[in-house]
Amino acid sequence: MIGETHPEEYARRTLLEALPLAREKGIWRGESVLLSRRGKHIPVSQIIVSHKNENDEVEYFSTIIRDITDWKQSEEQALLASRVFESIREGIMVTDDQQKIVFVNKAFTSLTGFSFDEVYERSPKILSSGWHNSEFYEAMWSTIRATGTWRGEIWNKKNDGSLILEELSISQVKDSKGDITHYVGVFQDITLRKELEAKIHYQAYHDVLTGLPNRILLQDRMIQAIHYAEREKQKIGLIYVDVDRFKRINDHFGHHIGDKLLQMIAERINKSLRASDTIARIGGDELIILLPNIHSRDHCLRLADKIKDQIIKPFYIEGHELFVTCSMGISMYPEDSTDVDNLLKLADNALYEVKNNGRNNYRFYNITNTPTNNVFTLEKSLRDALEKNEFTIHYQPIIHTTSRTLMGAEALIRWDRNKKGLISPAEFIPLAEETGLILMIDRWVLQQACKKMKQWHEQGYLDLRISVNLSMLQFQQPDLVKSIQFILLETGLPPSALILEITERTMMLDPNLSIVTMQSLRDLGVHISLDDFGIGYSSFNYLKQLPINKLKIDRSFIKDITEGGKDISIVNALISMAHNLSLQVVAEGVENEEQLSLLMQGECDYIQGYFFNKPLTAENFTAIYLTA
Repeated sequence: MIGETHPEEYARRTLLEALPLAREKGIWRGESVLLSRRGKHIPVSQIIVSHKNENDEVEYFSTIIRDITDWKQSEEQALLASRVFESIREGIMVTDDQQKIVFVNKAFTSLTGFSFDEVYERSPKILSSGWHNSEFYEAMWSTIRATGTWRGEIWNKKNDGSLILEELSISQVKDSKGDITHYVGVFQDITLRKELEAKIHYQAYHDVLTGLPNRILLQDRMIQAIHYAEREKQKIGLIYVDVDRFKRINDHFGHHIGDKLLQMIAERINKSLRASDTIARIGGDELIILLPNIHSRDHCLRLADKIKDQIIKPFYIEGHELFVTCSMGISMYPEDSTDVDNLLKLADNALYEVKNNGRNNYRFYNITNTPTNNVFTLEKSLRDALEKNEFTIHYQPIIHTTSRTLMGAEALIRWDRNKKGLISPAEFIPLAEETGLILMIDRWVLQQACKKMKQWHEQGYLDLRISVNLSMLQFQQPDLVKSIQFILLETGLPPSALILEITERTMMLDPNLSIVTMQSLRDLGVHISLDDFGIGYSSFNYLKQLPINKLKIDRSFIKDITEGGKDISIVNALISMAHNLSLQVVAEGVENEEQLSLLMQGECDYIQGYFFNKPLTAENFTAIYLTA
């Protein structure tokens, strides 16, 4: 072979072999190599003819030589292409312009089980699984005709009848005139990958032992249920279920029996629920039942009685007859709370009362039934929280209404008490204000928020501003201005990047003193926003005197705004009034496209709410909004 031998040696050997054959047979045909004047080796096809005299003796040889360089290159390219096609792990199928199969590679055969002979000149319909309707294929070919290519996922059938999920791309091949000559399909088997993704997704949102939704999925469904209930003026029930003295069963019979018991308890409860209800396991022997779209507490009462009757029946597990009871605490939306975390906490408080009063019963949350010692315990925990680093700040984005670009964020405190889950500010802020602990908490929030915003500025986001709420007690402190000035100097945050939010109620306690304090803050260079505007009792006479930059319209006006409704008329009037006073307007609690559209029509400046995002950890806020 020429590839394995020096070209000149190859040519010499060829000639030595060719001449005897030409002498014997009169002619020889083959390939050889010649050397050009420039020293380049040229592959040639060669014919050698022997010429004999009248005595049948060879007098001389003649030869015909043709340069086959281009042909050789084409042959090598074709061979290379063939080897590439055969080495590719993706399946390849080529059809002619009439969609008859003319080529498949080895991966096609390996993935589908069809050999080339079995599919040659047949339609690709031989692979059809029957899982897709005619509209699917019509849309696919419509895209190919319009764009020349299609890419998507498709179920096809193997030779043995089993199904394969393919990630498939189909492309047209055209000649120099632009006419379609072939179609090329390239696919890979993603069946196992999709199964693994589905399994991972399921495990992320479900309890491994019982298969029930876990805390993450429960909270997501609670948020959806609250949005729907708020819109439809419905109620939601939350039942916190705890198996009484479950630890004794685990200790006596072992965790294997305990796990089986939990599975059976979950199954019994599940049979008592509606299709729209959710039962979740959030840990140990604790189950949560979410009851959306109910009209009254009676629904919860009836279900709690039914659960008691089901659980008290004996359980038979591997030869053991077990008797258990359960305690249940119930909270209601919106009577008890409108916050997801707080509803869970209040149901837990009600459960605590049941267990303290004999177990095997249920109770609705009632603030008058909250044990006094719980308040003292909570107060002590609050005092320890800063030292234990249990507080954290979440950041809710504030968005330009028209451009939908990020203006900044509002800093909102959260408490992860004993690292067991977040406690809503609605539960601990009132106690913090009552005990005076709010001053330490407010200072910590302001310091951390300014520090984080300074970090974002250093990353290049110099236009962002941070909004921080000032409590009533903090606003009344005589050293407020100096304290804020010190924090700004300490963190290095420019004063113009800080927005202090003050409620109408706080401002109206002493309007004249409030104006003086606000002006001193403005003199520092910080911005002032009047929070919860519209629900208080501020006088327009004072409003025009206040040294403020922004008004924040309370969410109670935003949640019910509709085209032509009273609330949108009020909101538009507030926006117009604010603009006439050269104030910018922030609307909070924006949760859907209709609200956003109406606020845009009313020329509201900024918005915040779940439509764009809930309050986020600093890490998540950075990942979503500040990562190029």
